[in-house]
Amino acid sequence: MKFERGKSGNPKGRPKGSLNLPEVRKLLAPHAHTLKAKLLELLSHSDPRVQLEAVKICMAYLWGKPLESIAHQGPEGIPATVRFEYVTRNPKKEE
Repeated sequence: MKFERGKSGNPKGRPKGSLNLPEVRKLLAPHAHTLKAKLLELLSHSDPRVQLEAVKICMAYLWGKPLESIAHQGPEGIPATVRFEYVTRNPKKEE
């Protein structure tokens, strides 16, 4: 189906009775401690795929989800390694 300019892809809108984000947060708030404990438990799961998903969730909540992902390739299509360093500066020492 081709996109038609000026025509909504969702003419009926959100279904009645569906929850929005603030409502979902309100429902989950009483379970925050349990959810956090389960997430920490999954970080030491025996399956590395489960660990990776738990790490992704933790990072998304700590620093936010990345806005964009970019695939980097080195010579001959080999994936490139990217290294990030976080440097803390003391502005008083620089003066």
